[in-house]
Amino acid sequence: MKLDTCRIGILTTDGFDAPALHAIRDELRLEGAEVRLLSLADRRIRGWSKDGWSKEEHVDMVLDEVVRTDFDMLVIPPGLIAVDALKGERFAINFIARFHAGGRVVAACGHAPILLSEAGIVRGRIVTGTRTIRNDLRNAGAFVRESGPRSDRQIVTSAGNRELPDFISAIADRFLVRDRELESA
Repeated sequence: MKLDTCRIGILTTDGFDAPALHAIRDELRLEGAEVRLLSLADRRIRGWSKDGWSKEEHVDMVLDEVVRTDFDMLVIPPGLIAVDALKGERFAINFIARFHAGGRVVAACGHAPILLSEAGIVRGRIVTGTRTIRNDLRNAGAFVRESGPRSDRQIVTSAGNRELPDFISAIADRFLVRDRELESA
């Protein structure tokens, strides 16, 4: 198990891309990671898919109770509705910025890299995201690529669901690199 010492928080809210969240969470757990679902409120949240609203998911931790040292990595799954809701929540944006500033890895897929831009952590970084946010990422000072996944220091990004297997691999690889860096320090 590559990730048996890794603690990962998945930050989302209502409107997350249900198939993507399940794929990310399940694969990271298969790799041995401890994965927790984080959200803004202590309740159940629902994802969205091409078939409409998904079944409810239990929130493991409310964001305002999370200490950044609770997790090694923060993953923000795709889902336009959820990303747009989080973008309007200053507490969530500040959490992402503080988490990153603490030397932790932040990974975002699809529309979610726009939250990294809002948090002010993409300037000078190589990133990608869904086509509709790439110009916003450029305007925030990022070096934007058409596809991914892209890993630049503590940031991992991916353009969308077609890249999910590679995105999940990049998350695991970035944790292993970070783990080696911490051991050699």
